[in-house]
Amino acid sequence: MLKKIVPFLVLLVSVASVMAQDATSQTATAQQSPDPQQQQDEKAKLEKKALALLEQVVTESQGLKLPENKLRVQIAAADMLWDKNPPRARGLLTDAGATHIGAWAATVKLIASATGGLLVPTMTLWVWLAV
Repeated sequence: MLKKIVPFLVLLVSVASVMAQDATSQTATAQQSPDPQQQQDEKAKLEKKALALLEQVVTESQGLKLPENKLRVQIAAADMLWDKNPPRARGLLTDAGATHIGAWAATVKLIASATGGLLVPTMTLWVWLAV
């Protein structure tokens, strides 16, 4: 019985080693021969998808309730876009500034109404000096 199993095992091991060598040579060949043009095309496609996704995130961030959250998304997106699309990044920073001013004005109005207008000059001076 052992005489029947040994040739079968030798055959099985040899077939497995040949298949393993073939698989590793195929993956090595595939890894060594990527075309530089194809790599650039893949990179361009990925960048295009990333920019589209970033624009989608910026668009959906307008639905956020707190202006602080909108600001964070706009500023982070502007930072990511600065190298690829400076005019769009400047636009996002301008929008972030407008959002910040709007939130600040709402806060000043709230404080003025709560204190009868007594803390508005102090708050305005403090904000002016902090900037």
